Amino acid sequence: LPAPCPPARAPPRGSGEAPDALCRKAPPLPPTIKAALVERHGDMAPSIAYGTGALAQSLVCECEYATVGEIRHAIKSLEVHNLTDLRRRVRVGMGPCQGELCVARAAALLARFGATTPEEASYQLATFLEERWKGIYPLAWGETLRESEFTYWLFQSVLGLGEADLAPPPK
Repeated sequence: LPAPCPPARAPPRGSGEAPDALCRKAPPLPPTIKAALVERHGDMAPSIAYGTGALAQSLVCECEYATVGEIRHAIKSLEVHNLTDLRRRVRVGMGPCQGELCVARAAALLARFGATTPEEASYQLATFLEERWKGIYPLAWGETLRESEFTYWLFQSVLGLGEADLAPPPK
């Protein structure tokens, strides 16, 4: 390697303070959620208007520790308008489950907080899952293929996503 790896306590990108100092300033949250918030937002973490109550602290993405409060902040303050923006800004759908557990909740929150219409949220969800399926299907076999097909079926039958959702909603 041309240079040594930075130490684990180095400030996050775009931040002048160490993670420990930022965690002390962040909203009162469980430690794992605070650490993830600081990792994603650096110096902005303490200023995130999280809101109060259990809903704001409810996890949307268990893999990346993204909460309803952070998603609401991203929609209201960080110009997040769709699932792709949300994935890039908050990392929803980028954990080990690749959105299998959280992306439907995230799409619903986009509609709930006014970033999209419910029809647009369904379209974005269907598109996200279709792209994910295209990346998994050629490589999956055995238990992985069975689990992927079960997930695909689950989203189609339980959530009602189908071919019609892949057509963009009328503007």
